[in-house]
Amino acid sequence: MREAIPTRNITAAQTTRSTRNRTLRDKETPDRTIASSYCTNAAQTISNNTTSIINYEDKLYDDYGCVTVGAAWKWTSIGVGVVSMLAAILYDASTAWALQEEASLMLYKNGVMVALLDRKDNFTTGSYAQYIFLHGSFEVDVVKGDYLDVRTIQKSSADLPLNNNALANYVCFRLNRHG
Repeated sequence: MREAIPTRNITAAQTTRSTRNRTLRDKETPDRTIASSYCTNAAQTISNNTTSIINYEDKLYDDYGCVTVGAAWKWTSIGVGVVSMLAAILYDASTAWALQEEASLMLYKNGVMVALLDRKDNFTTGSYAQYIFLHGSFEVDVVKGDYLDVRTIQKSSADLPLNNNALANYVCFRLNRHG
């Protein structure tokens, strides 16, 4: 015959306190995944032949508030580990592209380029408008306080906007934390 398991009456205050303590404990756990995802539909204008930080201003999720939005957009690490990231942008349709012109998407760490995520060059649009889609992924080691941002440069002889479709302009970061 099984013995009855003793039960305990827990008040709402005790449940809240227990949940809060568990939440604090979970945040202090050294091995965990920290994730952020943002997109943009703002049709940011990228000046010709100028490296620009992409302002992914719309938060999809950001577990620990790692992202600073605006002209100096960046993702800041809150721990030590390896960051897996992916990013994409879509330049709006343009007839400005000519042979020998290019567009690139890059990842920067602490203000220094660490990866060329994608590059399109040596194409021409002729008389019809063409969208340029750039995307890529990369993994990079980080320590607490390191920051990452995504930048683009385009050389089409004209300023070009990104397309205003948030489904084509996005970034995701996932830090697999190790302490």
